[in-house]
Amino acid sequence: MPHIENKKQSLAEIFSQRTGRLISSEKILIGSVISKIELFLVHYRDIIAKEEIKAIHIEYEYTDGIAEYPTMMSSTIDIDELDGLIKSLEHIWDKVISTHPRNYTEVLFTSRSGIKLGCVYRSDWYFYMKVSESDDRSIVSMRIDCLYTLLELLTKAQEM
Repeated sequence: MPHIENKKQSLAEIFSQRTGRLISSEKILIGSVISKIELFLVHYRDIIAKEEIKAIHIEYEYTDGIAEYPTMMSSTIDIDELDGLIKSLEHIWDKVISTHPRNYTEVLFTSRSGIKLGCVYRSDWYFYMKVSESDDRSIVSMRIDCLYTLLELLTKAQEM
């Protein structure tokens, strides 16, 4: 029997895939970190049971230069993880990137669904995001100032 890898899922993804239920989803654009990475607030509702859940949905448009069309990769961060993510990224912004370690150093936040956000020090700090846990093509390396842009967008999402 072939091994089938189970993708980690956020609580919102599990909620949205309930069977035997009438589920609606509303997707609201929060903004872009860079041109190929967009953040959305997604609001899922079980219309009959009157239950709902919100999440941050991140989409990355990957182009390899060979395929005619880009590949869309996405992941979800549950709302209950948002406060911890913002605090982690603020700590990186305020404390971590002002240091100059002697060795390769990585600082990382991992969400329930497997999305990774953090920074790496080689000779300078670089911010990165890995949108899909199982696909290395989803790793996006960005200038450190993109971290601040992401923080602004996540804070905006928290207020929505």
